[in-house]
Amino acid sequence: MTRVLLFGALVVCGLVWPTSGRAQPAGYYLTPSLTLSSSFDDNVFVTSAHREADVIFRLTPGMSAGYRSLPFTILGNYAFDVENYAVHHDLDNVGDRQLGSVELRYLPHTRLTLALNAVYAKTNRPVELSRQPGLLPIARAERGLEESTAFSVSPSVTYRFAPSWSATGGYSYAVLEGGGTSTTLQEVNVALSRRLTAMDTGLLKYIGRRFEDDTGAEETSHTIVAGWTRRLSAFTTVTVQAGPRLHDDKADAEVLASVQHRLKSADLSFSYARTEAVTVGESGTVVTDTLTGQASFRPLQYLQVSIGPSVQRSSPEGKSSRAEETTYYYSIGAGASYRINTWLTARAVYSGSLQDTAGRQILRNVLSIGLTAAYPIRTD
Repeated sequence: MTRVLLFGALVVCGLVWPTSGRAQPAGYYLTPSLTLSSSFDDNVFVTSAHREADVIFRLTPGMSAGYRSLPFTILGNYAFDVENYAVHHDLDNVGDRQLGSVELRYLPHTRLTLALNAVYAKTNRPVELSRQPGLLPIARAERGLEESTAFSVSPSVTYRFAPSWSATGGYSYAVLEGGGTSTTLQEVNVALSRRLTAMDTGLLKYIGRRFEDDTGAEETSHTIVAGWTRRLSAFTTVTVQAGPRLHDDKADAEVLASVQHRLKSADLSFSYARTEAVTVGESGTVVTDTLTGQASFRPLQYLQVSIGPSVQRSSPEGKSSRAEETTYYYSIGAGASYRINTWLTARAVYSGSLQDTAGRQILRNVLSIGLTAAYPIRTD
C-alpha cells in the first residue's frame, strides 16, 4: 500500500484551501506551505512510569493543488514532518508523520451531487489517528512510540427530491494498521432528510458495518438512527440522533447529541457520542462514550483563542475483542493563533492527557509553538 500522509501537518491542511464560506472564482489553485515548530513533550515515550522529556523541532513542508468550480471540484493535500529530538537523537526521522487527502465534488444536475473523500495518515504516535477527520472511528489509546497507518475512501451520492427532501447513500472502505494488527472496516449508510419547518430538520438513517482483521475475526453491526435538528434561535442549534444498534447478537445504542451557540466574538459547543470503534493494535471492536466541549474566541481581529476538554470511555464490545478492561481517556487542548499577515500565522498549542486503564495511568503534556507560511496561488 502506498504510504501517504500525517498529523503535525494538520495545521497546514487547515490553511491551504480557502474556506467554503467564501466564494472562489473557478480555476486551478496551488498553495505551498511551510511550518516551523518546536514542542516540549514531558513523556516522549508515553509510559506510565519513568517518564522522559524532550524537545522536538519540526519542519513541515506541505502542498495543496486542485481545481474549483461550481459543477466540479477536486482538491488534494499532502504534508510530512521532519523531526529532530534535542535529547533522544535516535528518534530523529523524516516522514514518520505524514498526511494526505483528496476531495472530489461533482454536480451533474442541480439536484444531484456525487462526492468522494479519501484520507491516508501515518504517525509514530497511534493516539493521533483518533483525532484525524475522515478516518474510521478509532478509540483513544496511548501505545507509546509505534508506527501506525490508516486509510479511508468514501464515495457518496446525494439527491434532492424537493427543496425540503433529500436522500444520501454512501460507502466507506477503511484500513487501520499498527501494533502487528490490521483491521478493515466496510460501512454502508443510507439517509433520508426532511426540513420539517423553518427551524426543524428530521433525519432517518441506516448504517451497516463489517469489521475484519488479520486474525480471521469478523464482526457485523446494523444500526437505525432517527435524528432531529432544531434551531432554537439565530445563534443556538441543538442536534439529537439516536437509535438501536445490533452487533452480532448483542443490542446497544448509537447516540449523537450536540449543542452549538454563537456569541458576538465566540463560538461554544458541547457534544456527546456513543458509537463503536476499533483500537490500534487490538482485535475486535469497542464501544466508546465521548463527551467534548469546545470554546473559541476572537478577542482581537487577527487573534483566535480556543480551549476544549474531552473525556472518552472505551469498553470491549465484540466477541473477538482482545480488550478486557475499560479505558478512560481524559484530555484538554488549548491554542492561540495570530495572523501576522496574509501568508504568515503564529501558533501556540497545549495538549494534556491522562489515560487510566484499571489503575494504570499514563500522563502526558505537550506544549508547542510555531510559524506557518502558506501562500495561495491561482493559475489559469
